[in-house]
Formats: sequence, C-alpha cells, structure tokens
Amino acid sequence: MKTTILMTLAACTSIFAIEGPQEPFIEKNIRELPQSSFFSAMQGQEKNLIVAFSAGDTFPMQFNVSGSLVELSSQDSRPYSLTFKQDVYVCIPQENVILFSADKKEWKPLMEFITGSMSAYAYVDKSSGELISKISLHADKR
Repeated sequence: MKTTILMTLAACTSIFAIEGPQEPFIEKNIRELPQSSFFSAMQGQEKNLIVAFSAGDTFPMQFNVSGSLVELSSQDSRPYSLTFKQDVYVCIPQENVILFSADKKEWKPLMEFITGSMSAYAYVDKSSGELISKISLHADKR
C-alpha cells in the first residue's frame, strides 16, 4: 500500500514538474542580450532562451536594502563586483520561476543548484568605538 501511494505521488509530482528551456534553444551571453529580451525573459516570455554567464565574467553589482525595519546606505557609490568562477546557465520558463544549470541538460531552482552558508555579526571597533556589522555569503555548486 505504501509503495502504491509513493508511486502515485511521484507520478503526480513529475506531471507538474517545471521544465527547462524548450528546444530549439537560443543561447545568449548576458553581455550580448538586449535589455528588452532580458526583461521579457524575467517575465517568463522567452521559454527557449538560455542566458549564459561565462567563467571569468565580472559584473558590477549594486546591493540595496530598504524597508521600515532597516536600510543599507553606503558612503562609496561604486558597486561591488561579482565574478563567475564557472559557467552558469539560467532560464526562466515561466514568470517567477528561475532555473539554473551547469551543463544545459539538468535544470534546478537556485536552492537545489547551490549550497553554501551565510553569516552575519556585529561588533564594536575598540579603537573608534564604531559599531561594525558584516554579512558574508559562501556559495558553491551543489
């Protein structure tokens, strides 16, 4: 009985599984992608589009935190740099669904594609008396 129930559940969930990009694929490096295509892809309107981030690609990245509880502000207006150490492929087969791949065959949601850790802490700098906070993120391919 348990086996029958598990097999039925597995069959039902596979029917509703989200698929990766549809063939024929259109692959564009993020640097070659027109802004209009990027926005339509983010809305799930480019089901066969694969956006490639190549190993070694470095992009400026701005980080924003705002809300009624906290806000992030910076004295330095320069953005951070994000560098890809491996090729990563991204597709958005439908709105609010982003899938990732390292080989363009197996597609996974972000939390199944990466593993890692995050830490946050705060301390008082003894010399200046200033409160310092630090947030760190470590990410690896799962």
